[in-house]
Amino acid sequence: MDKTIVNRYRVSSVETASPAQLVLMLYDGAIKFAKQAEEAARARRIEEANRAIGRVQDILAELMSSLNMDAGEVAGNLFAIYDYLNRRLVEANIKKDPEIVSEVVGHLLSLREAWVQMARGVKNFRQGETGTQRSARLEGKQEGLSQLSVEV
Repeated sequence: MDKTIVNRYRVSSVETASPAQLVLMLYDGAIKFAKQAEEAARARRIEEANRAIGRVQDILAELMSSLNMDAGEVAGNLFAIYDYLNRRLVEANIKKDPEIVSEVVGHLLSLREAWVQMARGVKNFRQGETGTQRSARLEGKQEGLSQLSVEV
């Protein structure tokens, strides 16, 4: 397949993704590169492991910088987790230890799954709100909703 077409598709995917989808893309990339780093470290391909670890660290830095620290405790907790993962990757890179990278992969998979569950919950909530608003409007039950014109 033409690399130009693939690159255009990737750019388009990122440009049209929701914030939740962007975070999932970052998690997917971090997991992919962490698995590559683990495999390379096990095979003693040190330069390849180093490059892959660097890419995971870049993604973690992006995740950290995108947190809204004014949003509350969750942002602070995520920052601490990302910082921990980054420190573990530094240690893995110094020691060339695939087990540490494997630990990071496990944490990233858990974070991704938690993010998927959270995104589903938000989507279901929004769909429920929209359905309620539509039902009320269609059934003529405008009690308290007559001023509401914007749907979630």
